Amino acid sequence: SDPEDPFRVGQPLYGVFDDNVGLLVKYRFNDGGFDGLAVGAGYKYVSDGIAQPFLSNQIIVFPGYHTYDVFASYRFGREDAFLLRVNARNLTDEIYQVSEHMQGYPRSYQTSLTWSF
Repeated sequence: SDPEDPFRVGQPLYGVFDDNVGLLVKYRFNDGGFDGLAVGAGYKYVSDGIAQPFLSNQIIVFPGYHTYDVFASYRFGREDAFLLRVNARNLTDEIYQVSEHMQGYPRSYQTSLTWSF
């Protein structure tokens, strides 16, 4: 659409959320019995957003949402060659929309093992 259109000037952008805040904290143990272990947590807040479906005059409001994640990793083996990771996403199983046609991730878990040589 034309940005100079007088009916669009000053109107919010569709599909763009006004506020988006994220925080990630991580702590790595460097000695003692927990050497090689790292733990962390993440938080994300997104404010209300709006969308207008293609060829429609209807406006859809997406409510804001909060998500919380946690993770841990552990390096081990000769020269720390192995890295085990465990992640938990969206701990509260928040149901949210990220766009007109896409829902956010449900609670999920992921593990991985990496070998560097």
